[in-house]
Amino acid sequence: MILTKTTTKGLKITVLLLLAASLFTVGYNAMFSTKNEKNSSVQRPNAAGIKNSLNDFFKATYGNDVTLEIEYLRKHSTTTGVGLPKYYIWVVVTTHKAVKEEGVVRLAVTHEHQVDITHYFSKKEILGKITQIKEVFPESVVNRINEKL
Repeated sequence: MILTKTTTKGLKITVLLLLAASLFTVGYNAMFSTKNEKNSSVQRPNAAGIKNSLNDFFKATYGNDVTLEIEYLRKHSTTTGVGLPKYYIWVVVTTHKAVKEEGVVRLAVTHEHQVDITHYFSKKEILGKITQIKEVFPESVVNRINEKL
């Protein structure tokens, strides 16, 4: 094949475009994998950190003599889009060996591994606010909540 000036120029442009596309893909993959690594570290919070945050939350209402039983309503966190990982937990609050309250907690784990309780509904509130419950919790979690009632 005989290369002319036009063919050589077109070949150079094609090579440059392929090189640019390759660099873009490599850069994008590097950014994406870094983002996933950050999110995966957020999705594995310290169970003690979650328990401590829940203890602090309920101590504000019931004082220092609080014992909690917690049950995760999902095995893993739920993350939608770029949102923070959410956990759904059924909590039984006991003081002096008497059950004071039970209900469901929705919490988010921030990038700093802090636990933020976004919602709490007691068993009594759940019965009166089923529409709100369905807006806050995924359907599979709502089903698990109904099993607890």
